[in-house]
Amino acid sequence: MQSKNTPQPTPPPAATPTAAPPPRAAAPTYTMSCADARRKQQLRKQLNSICEKVATRSKALIDTRYKYSCMEHMQEYKLYVFFEPEVNLAMLSITCEHQRQQIEEVVKAQLEVARWANLLTMAEAEEKRLDAEFWALVNKYKKG
Repeated sequence: MQSKNTPQPTPPPAATPTAAPPPRAAAPTYTMSCADARRKQQLRKQLNSICEKVATRSKALIDTRYKYSCMEHMQEYKLYVFFEPEVNLAMLSITCEHQRQQIEEVVKAQLEVARWANLLTMAEAEEKRLDAEFWALVNKYKKG
């Protein structure tokens, strides 16, 4: 009966008739140049600025929608109460049209920013794909 503290003998390593060949030096992996890294950093900065623009435009759109809903509920336009109903309606419709145009401008700006962000993302993906193809070719011809 063996106790738990008794060390188990380790079997000797098996002697193989042919020793394994020493590991070959790994082929060098090529990394991006400084210019490529700078270009990617510039693309990231541009994408971040576009995201910030989208966020601020979204806030402007939310503010405009809030004002528009307040206007629809006649909360801000109690000044018109003293006019005749036709004048009141005309002033309200003019203000509604102005607010609608502001909302449309904000939406157009958001769509333009989203389009630029999409183009920038596509350009970055294309750059990564071309970069990968380039380094694949470099590694292929370095080995040969």
